[in-house]
Amino acid sequence: MQNWKIFPKLAKLDDDTLVFLALLNPIAKLHLVNIDDIDPIVREILANPEKFVGTNGLKNMVMMEKTKIGQEDKNQ
Repeated sequence: MQNWKIFPKLAKLDDDTLVFLALLNPIAKLHLVNIDDIDPIVREILANPEKFVGTNGLKNMVMMEKTKIGQEDKNQ
């Protein structure tokens, strides 16, 4: 939950409930991701920028995963 580091310190109520204080629209959808989960994706993009810059990155990531799966099948 590294995304919460920019927000004020957690408030603790008398019943020990923790409150995440953030000035957000009550119906806003937050897309929070643990940075450890996206490390392989970011590493691939940084290692091969020519493959991703100015392209449909999602399509390229899917192709990358299919290639990895194909390589694993060949190695078995």
